[in-house]
Amino acid sequence: MQEETCILGVPCVTLRDNTERPEALEVKSNVLAGADALRMVENAKRMMQQGNGWKNPFGDGRAGRIIVNDQEPIKYS
Repeated sequence: MQEETCILGVPCVTLRDNTERPEALEVKSNVLAGADALRMVENAKRMMQQGNGWKNPFGDGRAGRIIVNDQEPIKYS
């Protein structure tokens, strides 16, 4: 979910103390709130005010097309 919200331009508050997506933290599309209710609310308010001006760190969505176009045709004998 953290990756998808970043790509879609939706701020994310993760209710954990760690993440497998540090890229989202680096561009500030995601924040870790842990299990503390006050931190959850504070971070949600902050993320709603922040907006979504970050750059997507997960690519441009064209990886599959690039890979297919770079493949050599298979020659059957």
